[in-house]
Amino acid sequence: MVLWGPNGSGKSTLLKTILGLLPPSSGRVMVWGQDPYRNPWVRHKISMAFQERILDPNLRIETALLRHARLIGAPKERFQAILVRLKLPLGKRLFELSGGEYRKTEVAKAFLHEAALYLLDEPTAELDEEGRSQVKELLGEALAAGSSLIVATHDPDIAALLSKRVDLGMAAPVVSRVMCKSLCTGGIPLLKHLLQHLLHLREPL
Repeated sequence: MVLWGPNGSGKSTLLKTILGLLPPSSGRVMVWGQDPYRNPWVRHKISMAFQERILDPNLRIETALLRHARLIGAPKERFQAILVRLKLPLGKRLFELSGGEYRKTEVAKAFLHEAALYLLDEPTAELDEEGRSQVKELLGEALAAGSSLIVATHDPDIAALLSKRVDLGMAAPVVSRVMCKSLCTGGIPLLKHLLQHLLHLREPL
């Protein structure tokens, strides 16, 4: 599913709420029948690529990703394959990276995990054509493997890859008008009733 909308429309806030990092100010967000904010174990089946720079800027790329791979128990083969496929500049420290290089590093971190649900916040922002193609291939393979994706993007090629789209409309000071009503697994799409209710989610002060 694609989350589409202008900057400030609530795409990032919604993704963080589904992950359980932010509580909804009203209503409920349920992932596999559980509240992800109150039940952090739900997050073990979810992987997210953040838009912000959240990794230690002094680490080299391979060190940062290796630490994350060990933390989640990712196989060594998957770790090595992701590094090769995305052609990351491994000798660089994170603070030395361009916007596009950091974006690919964040996407690599997300796809180290063979997750049931991927939450991707602008995964192709600042990427060149080759980088966009690499990320698009990863998304397609995740879909083929049975994973579900919720992607906030302005990239029409990524939007075309996914079958459903939610338009968050105009930007507003309180920034999301969409609630994830029900998420489920097994043979049917993970998102079932995303637009059942309207919900206002507030950024933390």
